[in-house]
Amino acid sequence: MEGFSPELAGPFVRGLALGLAVTAPVGPMSLLCMRQTLAHGFLAGMASGLGIATADGVYGAIAAFGLVAVTDILVGQQPWLRVIGGLMMLWLGIGAMRTRPSAGVTGKLVVIGFGLAAIASVLAGA
Repeated sequence: MEGFSPELAGPFVRGLALGLAVTAPVGPMSLLCMRQTLAHGFLAGMASGLGIATADGVYGAIAAFGLVAVTDILVGQQPWLRVIGGLMMLWLGIGAMRTRPSAGVTGKLVVIGFGLAAIASVLAGA
């Protein structure tokens, strides 16, 4: 192959594996996004994904700008944040288990404001 450098194959494969490992895990936010998509359609899934991306961006901005004061406050309140986060996850899980999927889901958004509600719900849960 022209232009192929064998010494770059190892780092390329390691980078490919690392990228897949970072993006592939299915966690609670991914499951929430999938559930919104299946229950309410593509736009609801996109709105949930936008909320997840926004929350990740906010966390990334906090880390990038080194807001030590915010970090100190959050670390100091860690027990309460864990309890509140755990209760939110339980609430989402119980709600997901209690709802029955309807047979006639058409995937259409009826209410235009639902997208904002989906983004806000994901931000509140993140």
